[in-house]
Amino acid sequence: MNERMMSVLQGILNQFESGDVPMTIIKAMYPFAHIPSEKWSLTNRLLMVISGTIDARGYRQWKEASRYVKKGTKAIYIVVPYIKHKDIDDEETGRLTGFGLQPSIQG
Repeated sequence: MNERMMSVLQGILNQFESGDVPMTIIKAMYPFAHIPSEKWSLTNRLLMVISGTIDARGYRQWKEASRYVKKGTKAIYIVVPYIKHKDIDDEETGRLTGFGLQPSIQG
């Protein structure tokens, strides 16, 4: 397992050890409206809150909001599916091939 994945898992374990899990779940279940992360899965919203923020976006999403990433800001990582797309008889199909981590920047 790579270092980033270990860091994400350690953050989850720390929440259980500190007893902050109920508040973290509440913040993740009821996200603020009109931010990109409101459409994320519950798992990714939990990872965002565990990382200490309630608003995280990709670089381009911050740019679209006319906000810019501060120098030295560290990314948080969310879980994304890897889907392999294939055209069969003029119909596009997708197949889940696994999961990975993608950086997202906290605001």
